[in-house]
Amino acid sequence: MQIQRLRIVFSVLASMPAFASSAAPAAADYPTKPLRLVIPYTPGGPTDLVGRAVASKLQDALGQ
Repeated sequence: MQIQRLRIVFSVLASMPAFASSAAPAAADYPTKPLRLVIPYTPGGPTDLVGRAVASKLQDALGQ
């Protein structure tokens, strides 16, 4: 059960850059403030490491 939830979370996080890159040109300067990615697990764990990797890719994709 726990593994299925993690797979869902990872798939949602992995699809976020695809949604961000398909934004309309009118929202090209969005977001104007830094985004905060909240990972509700302990720091240093596998979920934290994946979250940091996703955050790095989002940072590059969004230019923040």
